[in-house]
Amino acid sequence: GDRMIRVNEDYVVDVDKLCYTAKIDKHKQDKKGNDIYEVVGYYGTLGEALGGIVRSMKRNRLSEGTHTLREAIQIIDESNAYLKDLLEEKVAE
Repeated sequence: GDRMIRVNEDYVVDVDKLCYTAKIDKHKQDKKGNDIYEVVGYYGTLGEALGGIVRSMKRNRLSEGTHTLREAIQIIDESNAYLKDLLEEKVAE
């Protein structure tokens, strides 16, 4: 059985014996009622998986419309700060 870590409302990490799989929760269900996820990437550690999630969050936010360079840098800074908080919270334990 898989173990799943919910990072926030949009992202989860599946944990199995081989790797950590970062996924986006599409907030939809298939015909059988199973939640639908889109794979972000496969990682060797939880920290790397969280990093992959934050990179995905950055790309998604930056791809929503047009941003000035200053706004883009702010989005990246906020995402990096979010990752730092996540890592300190989750991996310190």
